[in-house]
Amino acid sequence: SNDKIIYLSDNNTKEIINHKNLNSTKKIMNLYNSGIIKKKNKLIFWIDRLGLNKLYYYNDKNKIIITDNLKYFKNFKICDLNLKMFLMSGYCIDNYTIYNNVFTLKAGEYIELNLNTKIIRKKNYFKFKKNIKKKKINFNKYYKKFDLILNNEFKKIIEKNKDRIIYVPLSGGLDSRLVLCKLLENNCKNLITFSYGTKGNFESIKSKKISQKLGVKWIFLNTKKIKSEFFSQKRRKYSQIGFGKFLTPMREYFAIKQLKIKNRSKNITIINGQTGDFLSGGQLPPPFFKNKINLNLFINEIINKHISYWKDDAYKHQIKLILKKKYNFLKNASKEKKISEFEKWNFYNRQANIVITDVILYDYFKFDWELPLWCENVVNFFNRLPINERLGKKFYLEYLKMYNYKNSFLTTSVGSSWTIYTFWVKYLANFLGIFDKRLKVFLYNFMKYFGHYKYLYSWIDFKFYLKNFNKIKNQEAFLTQQIIKENKNFLKYE
Repeated sequence: SNDKIIYLSDNNTKEIINHKNLNSTKKIMNLYNSGIIKKKNKLIFWIDRLGLNKLYYYNDKNKIIITDNLKYFKNFKICDLNLKMFLMSGYCIDNYTIYNNVFTLKAGEYIELNLNTKIIRKKNYFKFKKNIKKKKINFNKYYKKFDLILNNEFKKIIEKNKDRIIYVPLSGGLDSRLVLCKLLENNCKNLITFSYGTKGNFESIKSKKISQKLGVKWIFLNTKKIKSEFFSQKRRKYSQIGFGKFLTPMREYFAIKQLKIKNRSKNITIINGQTGDFLSGGQLPPPFFKNKINLNLFINEIINKHISYWKDDAYKHQIKLILKKKYNFLKNASKEKKISEFEKWNFYNRQANIVITDVILYDYFKFDWELPLWCENVVNFFNRLPINERLGKKFYLEYLKMYNYKNSFLTTSVGSSWTIYTFWVKYLANFLGIFDKRLKVFLYNFMKYFGHYKYLYSWIDFKFYLKNFNKIKNQEAFLTQQIIKENKNFLKYE
């Protein structure tokens, strides 16, 4: 009965009751980021196609709970395996959460729940599915098509934000540079770029040169002293809000906070470059370029790339068994099919839970934002691009070289993970590796504390770091561990 349906919200979700025309459901899904529709004996609920506006649900014979915040389940029992997954990656895979029998929807997914039988049917109004066919393309034709898509999208964004100041977080990479160039090409006014991080990092040096070359104001947000800020009440509050929505982006927190302090104006829009690198094929592992991809290689690459914040062989063995069962259908599949499934995994798990979610920070500090490279037409273009044009970002790199707005893409090399003060590390490490590869790995791991992300290690006691640096992949391991620690009120064990 209806009184057994419990809907709990922080007012971010639209609730639509007794919608008469069920045929227009998908249109409504495109109008609202997430929502609930009730019609006769059906309850339909969905989330947006990028997975930013999460919904969680619990369903048994006695009651149905639907909410947009995990805090409403804090008295439920924790699933140890899923909590460990969060510690290892920053998210739980697929539809799982840290709670037993509490699930979430994946990006672009909706659920039809029969209120009489309690049977759930999962469907997708948006599917992230890559083209697995090889095809020789007419590059000029594809270039013009992609360029037109970008220009149309940026013109809409510029018109929408014509009375606002636009900030572009500029890294040393290609995606944010493309965003900056397209804004300039389409006559965007009131444009400022910014970089952040450890003083002397190569990305900020490169970004400054690009901004100066293009005649755009550039500012550097120094995130050197963050220890007191890290343990501040405001940052902890953000952690609680993020954990409640299972979205905890932390890397940009201190930079965006500084940006807010410098700019009290409400007329600001941030436009970042996420995530052209992923969409264009840049996150496919090099071993996938070989002739064959067996199931073990496929699963190991998922684990090594996406579920490896901490070195834990016992847990990795558990995850490997789960993934083998999940992907058993790929055992005799083609190389192209495996590559497509790998990209699909990346989108529904890492991109939708870790990467795109930086915009949650913008919301927290009350900045507006745009994600031009995640607009539907750009995503569809790359999803339809033949697989041979995605390997090694083939088409994307050729596009940028031909586009080369004001010679901004003469080189497409990426930045270094070291600073001007620690660039020597790679040379010494390579030298030591000649004698013993373990020495090379040891030096790299130890010196991360002083490298590009030094500011994200600075809140950690150095003695603690010395005990644990060989157990982690990067700074995200400590950040995720801390997030769990300071959100213990969400956790209840048997």
